[in-house]
Amino acid sequence: MREVQCLLNWAINPATFPRIAVDGEFGPRTEAKVKKFQECANARGAGLAVDGRVGPRTAPHLEWWAAHSEYIC
Repeated sequence: MREVQCLLNWAINPATFPRIAVDGEFGPRTEAKVKKFQECANARGAGLAVDGRVGPRTAPHLEWWAAHSEYIC
């Protein structure tokens, strides 16, 4: 879970959604940031379910965006 939290913080501009704690807990702030990521990815054509889960469709998008030097949103 910590890896997902780190990836979310790298992928989304803190001005768009504040950084979340990297504490390994999948709480409401992490879920909300996953949903924000999914919304942003969908705005770029990803076609993800906005469900707050980092499953097999969301994970590759999150990994890709976190690895790049620009924010998804």
